[in-house]
Amino acid sequence: MASLDSVRTMFSAQLDSLVALGRTGDWTAVQLRSRSRIPLADVLSDGLVRDIDGLVGIEKKEVLESIRRAQVQASWTLVGTDLLAIIIVGSLGLLVTMNIAGRLQQLDAGARALARGEFQHQVVVAGNDEIARLARVFNEMASHLFSLYETLQESEAHFRSLIENARDFILIVADDGTLQYVSPSAERMMGSKSLLLGKHLVDFIDSEDAPAWRDFCARVRQTATAHTSVEFRVRYGDGSLRRWEALGNNLLQEPAVSGIVLNARDITDRRRMEEDLRASEERYRVLYEDTPSMYFTVNPEGTVLSVNQFGAAQLGYSPSELVGRSLLDLCCAEDKAVAQAHLNDCVTNPVRIFEWELRKTRKDGTVRWSREIARAAQNTDGRPVVRVVCEDITEVKRLEEQLRQSQKMEAIGTLSGGIAHDFNNLLTIIKGYSRLVLEGVQVEKLRRHAECIDEAADRAAALTSQLLAFSRRQVLQPKNINLNALVTNLSKMLQRLIGEDVEMVTRNAPDLGAVKADPSQIEQVIMNLVVNARDAMPKGGKLCIETGNVDLDEVEVRDRVGMLPGRYVVLTISDTGMGMSQETLAHVFEPFFTTKEMGRGTGLGLSMVYGIVKQSGGYIWVYSELEHGTTFKVYLPRVEEPAETLPLRRHAEASTKGTETILLVEDNEQLRELAQIALATNGYQVLAAERAESVTSVCEQHPGPIHLLITDVVMPGIGGYELAALVVARRPGIKVLYMSGYSNDAIVNHGVLAAGTFFLQKPFTLAALATKVREVLDSNR
Repeated sequence: MASLDSVRTMFSAQLDSLVALGRTGDWTAVQLRSRSRIPLADVLSDGLVRDIDGLVGIEKKEVLESIRRAQVQASWTLVGTDLLAIIIVGSLGLLVTMNIAGRLQQLDAGARALARGEFQHQVVVAGNDEIARLARVFNEMASHLFSLYETLQESEAHFRSLIENARDFILIVADDGTLQYVSPSAERMMGSKSLLLGKHLVDFIDSEDAPAWRDFCARVRQTATAHTSVEFRVRYGDGSLRRWEALGNNLLQEPAVSGIVLNARDITDRRRMEEDLRASEERYRVLYEDTPSMYFTVNPEGTVLSVNQFGAAQLGYSPSELVGRSLLDLCCAEDKAVAQAHLNDCVTNPVRIFEWELRKTRKDGTVRWSREIARAAQNTDGRPVVRVVCEDITEVKRLEEQLRQSQKMEAIGTLSGGIAHDFNNLLTIIKGYSRLVLEGVQVEKLRRHAECIDEAADRAAALTSQLLAFSRRQVLQPKNINLNALVTNLSKMLQRLIGEDVEMVTRNAPDLGAVKADPSQIEQVIMNLVVNARDAMPKGGKLCIETGNVDLDEVEVRDRVGMLPGRYVVLTISDTGMGMSQETLAHVFEPFFTTKEMGRGTGLGLSMVYGIVKQSGGYIWVYSELEHGTTFKVYLPRVEEPAETLPLRRHAEASTKGTETILLVEDNEQLRELAQIALATNGYQVLAAERAESVTSVCEQHPGPIHLLITDVVMPGIGGYELAALVVARRPGIKVLYMSGYSNDAIVNHGVLAAGTFFLQKPFTLAALATKVREVLDSNR
């Protein structure tokens, strides 16, 4: 009975363990032995030993001897008992085996189905004994495993979906550097798994980045849990080279992985955008810092929040000196209120762009004009600010002022030229009749009166000539001249003009080019400039006349209104006199403007110089400072042709008389009568006509030859040039002498007399008329 109880007890304990296993699913808690053979003799012997061990006070030797005797006696006694027990147990075992075997087979079939993954298989065992309990536990265990299996399947599907659809690349690199796993995203870019798995990843990395990859692997092996990052370029299957950013995790000691897990992503486009952004920021920085404009950001009160380097430098400051300071403090006092009003307008109307001009004071105290464009905006903190872009327009303002002066002088010149034309006719009449009176009157008192009239007419003629010079309406007879020769010829007369207390120095360029100009007019320019220099040095000083060749490019003429780049001959006349203020300089070439006291000048000297230079195709420039003298520079276009030798002045011939027939056309009746008298007095036959319409009939009705046509250039209806063409067509060989009080494009090109043309400038004297008529008639042209 002791053996059966022991078997039952052990079986029950093992069954309880199996039940616990089925309920908990803890496979490591119990080790279930499938077979347990416990011989009954061993059990009994074990019981006897336990009994003997319990005896007290018996010697060990005696105990052992007793045991041996008991074993001998028991052996025969137990033989029969064992045989009987074997028969009984065998019979019972056969019955039990037959009952248990069938149910255990069902459990075995369930176990095999579970091993095949058929977790829904159920074992049906009747009864309420341990095997039935085991079957129920088995079914519970199978259901639990099925639930775990389903959860595992869902988790695996979710994980697989994440891996297969992830944009990042997941790779597992073995300790030797070979690829053990490649996610589908990486496979799509790098190539199929058959071409990747088992290959070294470094074979796909750009050679320049291979050292970085090896260093990365070494760092990953040294870390247990921390992630390590690296960037390298990978060659894709299509041959393109792309940049990766990767994080590495050391899972070499994990049996399920045994490698370095890479989580990588393609950052090529991101890096390109970052480079583009950096380039854009650099362009913006250069634009902001180095562009020649001033950039200010101010708050609505005008406090400077930021300013670029160029803007601060334009005002003579560093950016740190201006930040925190009011921008209004930099404005001229009279412009501060206007500037604040403009800022207020910007803040009130944030969608509008405002533009204004005002003056700013530099750190050194100089004043500069600024054109400003502004608009309200929000700062990074959301507060309103005004962004202002400023441009220094001081030079533009100066050029605009020059242009206004030029336009004003052009308008004055046009007006004075028109007045001079009519005035010259009157002066010619006055001078002509005063000369007739002087030649015919013997009464001394009347002669004196006539002389006063003649002198006044001469002064008026000189004044008119100056007005014509300023207005560029006089007629020039240009030649290719050398200014060195002109200055040399005038030097003695100029020395007498300036006096002994003024030192005159001439510096003539040895290789001076020629210019095309009227020699007498350039002499007037030099003489007027020298006289002005002398008047500016009442206590003596130094006068310098210098010539030279200059080649001016676009940069050098940029700040000179109307001047074109090119090759010039420059005539410089400078003095050490009292100089002029900027206000005086602004009006220096205007007619009738003078700083001299009453009676010492008409104010036409420099205006005449200006007109002659401009009419000669040149430019004049003046620079002066108070107490530092004045410098005039006259630029005349250089010509390639050599200079001509200036002829000696031709003196009037002793006889101006003649007998030729002259056709005189003049619309002014008094002037026509005067000229007719003067010509008739000298023996000429005069055919007079008031206007061009009557000339044709005169030419047709006069039976004899007509040797000379004298005509005014500007007349009502047809002009003198067209009239001359008609007369020449009817009277071939007739010579023509034009008269005019100002130039006209009909016979001259912008004041320059056409070649082969005879011209008499009004006002003229009767003697000058007679001399010119004789000259034309005697010419071979």
